[in-house]
Amino acid sequence: MGDTGTSEAPVLPGLTRLLADASRSAQRFVDAASPAIRARTAGPEGRLDRKRADAEQHVVHGLGWYATYAALLDSVAAWAARLEQAGAFGEIEALLAQLLFAEYAAQLQGGIAMNQAEAIRPWQSTPDAAAIAHLHEAAIERLARQGGTRAVKTAIAGHLARAGGRAILSTSSRVRAKSRRRSSVGGLLDPAV
Repeated sequence: MGDTGTSEAPVLPGLTRLLADASRSAQRFVDAASPAIRARTAGPEGRLDRKRADAEQHVVHGLGWYATYAALLDSVAAWAARLEQAGAFGEIEALLAQLLFAEYAAQLQGGIAMNQAEAIRPWQSTPDAAAIAHLHEAAIERLARQGGTRAVKTAIAGHLARAGGRAILSTSSRVRAKSRRRSSVGGLLDPAV
């Protein structure tokens, strides 16, 4: 489909595969960054040391944000795949998933705002270039650069206008609940949690 200027929706070809691949890239980054942060926050027995964790609060908090984003992307990719298998992955679902991935991919690469005055960057989580490279793998790069174009946003706005205030998706609360369960920071830093 692509952003060609035609009346066709600008959904990227092979979108559900791109979403799954980008989701795995984000999780690979979290998996690769976690040991470095775990080492910085571990006590002598290898368990989480609260004083060290407090001293490293910025990166601990940041890892939680990266893990939350990865879990959300995984949930949305799985949702899109289920809809596609059921023949129910329509244009609006594709556009919304694509735009979400585009925005989150850009934030994963450039930095996530944790609050109004604090952001976490990938290189603050780990100095390992190979770990950071996961955030620049092909699918996540493509979605970050091509998934949130003006044509995508215009197409979404058209769907919303035609919906006339009616809900166009009904599964968003289930996606949020699953993402919250899967992104426990304690579980990332202390395998015993």
